[in-house]
Amino acid sequence: MTLGYRILLIIPASAREPTGVAAGAQRGAYREIGLCSPSPTDRGGVLSACLVVAVPVVALFHGIRILLYWDDHNPPHFHAEYAEHTAKVDIRRGVVIAGYLPRRQLRLVLAWAQLHEDELMQNWELARDRQPLRSIQGLM
Repeated sequence: MTLGYRILLIIPASAREPTGVAAGAQRGAYREIGLCSPSPTDRGGVLSACLVVAVPVVALFHGIRILLYWDDHNPPHFHAEYAEHTAKVDIRRGVVIAGYLPRRQLRLVLAWAQLHEDELMQNWELARDRQPLRSIQGLM
């Protein structure tokens, strides 16, 4: 079982101007909106302009969140978030393939990923099949 979900609001680039919870979001981007969802009766047409996605959080440690998106693209990777920083980390190679984390947090994430490579790959396969993910022990 996961530790919870991060709720994201995705605004397609082709969407008309969003209103309500989607107001102010960038087209083609996402932002965290918390634990809410747009109402199908919203007169602003939020449902036609956005998609709300729950992203499983599989580990939490030292203020770092580790997330795996369902049905994500190759290579196998996870997303690490710390404060306003995010990085995408290749599971097999143990390297950042996109984004940035501060040096201390990056060292922690890479050490954790090396210890839990098998569990991360198992979760990767579950995510590709859109199955529930398992939480992974964080660093103490």
